[in-house]
Amino acid sequence: MIWIIGGTKDSRIILDEVMKAREDDIVVSTATEYGGKLLEDVTENKRIHIISERLGVLQIENLILEKNID
Repeated sequence: MIWIIGGTKDSRIILDEVMKAREDDIVVSTATEYGGKLLEDVTENKRIHIISERLGVLQIENLILEKNID
């Protein structure tokens, strides 16, 4: 699984390129609901998982372990 820390236009461009180049599942995290709304058009893709909240250290550690992010 690939993790993209998003919320900006640049992260959306990166997401689009990763989707073209790889077939891995992708987690995109944004610190705000607004950042998540910018990604609504990709939520239909079953490979893309959106997290729209500010993550603390423990949440980040759990995300890495649970999703097997290298």
